Amino acid sequence: MSKGLGDGSVPDLTGKMKDDLYDYLEAAGFKLGEITTEASEKPEGTVLSQNPKAGEEVEKGTAIDVVVSDGSMAKGQVPYMIGKSLAEAQSALAVAKLNCGTISYEFSSTYAEGEVMWQQYDAGAALEKGTYVKLRVSKGTKPTEAPTTKATTTAAPEE
Repeated sequence: MSKGLGDGSVPDLTGKMKDDLYDYLEAAGFKLGEITTEASEKPEGTVLSQNPKAGEEVEKGTAIDVVVSDGSMAKGQVPYMIGKSLAEAQSALAVAKLNCGTISYEFSSTYAEGEVMWQQYDAGAALEKGTYVKLRVSKGTKPTEAPTTKATTTAAPEE
């Protein structure tokens, strides 16, 4: 009579990251099987589906096959850039796989020179990768015009 590992309930892997699967499955008594990729809006490496399905009772040690996102259709999340320097905003856009669009400059009594004071899309908005995001940057406070002094001539007293 064979004493196998016994049956176990397959854990739900959907939404987990590919890099975490090996240890997670090993702790649950299963092995990682074949990994295939598929185009998806989910971030690269996110588990989209699995076989056997979550909750199925299978023998411990069974290999669980997964399909993970290749990230090709993932969207970029707009970062919060208000009050940041232009360089910081451009870097944050690049990390989000978005592009810096038209930059306009205006005077501001609220934001220091070089700080982003407006962004085209709200922070957290999901945009297609590569979308251009317009920014408005402060030129600092508007210089006050120096009062002009006119030379006044006094007429010589008449004699």
